[in-house]
Amino acid sequence: MDWRSYIDDQLVGSGSVTKAAIVGLDGAIWAKSDHFNIGDDEAAAAAQGFVNSETLYASGLKFEGIKYMIIKADHEQIFGKKGTGGFAASKTKKAVIISIYDGTIQPGNCALTTQRLADYLIENDY
Repeated sequence: MDWRSYIDDQLVGSGSVTKAAIVGLDGAIWAKSDHFNIGDDEAAAAAQGFVNSETLYASGLKFEGIKYMIIKADHEQIFGKKGTGGFAASKTKKAVIISIYDGTIQPGNCALTTQRLADYLIENDY
């Protein structure tokens, strides 16, 4: 699979996501959009967040060194907020999709776009 094309076409290309990454459940970065400087430790923390989501409410998650306050976290989705922007993350069978949005994008649109791709990957055993 060409993970980068999913990011470019389905996520960032939708207009509902500013930056995105797809990482394995082990936290390894499979692909990321241009100008998304997600660190290996940040990707791993996001993947681990689905295993132990309750701790995220106290610790938050960081992407590009920016700490996001967690507003929802469970074994399928994590949502975070920082100022007028935020992120949506969705877990599939083998990966985590992380989508960042800025203040010009509605949070619900970012979440829906991210989950739509996650559902597609799940249907295809990813």
